[in-house]
Amino acid sequence: MRPFCEVVVKEVLPAVRSILAKELKDSGMTQDEIAKALGITQASVSHYLKQARGKNVRMFEENPRLKKRLKETAERIKEKKANPVMEFCVVCKDVRKEIVCKFHRDSTPGLKTCDVCFTMEVCK
Repeated sequence: MRPFCEVVVKEVLPAVRSILAKELKDSGMTQDEIAKALGITQASVSHYLKQARGKNVRMFEENPRLKKRLKETAERIKEKKANPVMEFCVVCKDVRKEIVCKFHRDSTPGLKTCDVCFTMEVCK
């Protein structure tokens, strides 16, 4: 059984990085600048832009509120008004509330009635 946090690390975080890389690229940043801003390598940025990593962006594209949130996050990162690590944590919390529970249930047999993400103190 995959714990919730594993789903976030393997599915959500790469999708967030992919979307942010694309938003930052569209705003005129180079791959090197994006890599420095996100704390990853230029090669990783290239993979995210090609969606060789972070393929589950659909979960965000189908949710207008989260899509807008990531666009705003990219703007703050570009303007150096945000710490990317803290932004990832805030986005993760938003994502958890809106889509990850369903994604986790769908991807993990036997969790059709799980609500541990919302009952654990650390996850609130």
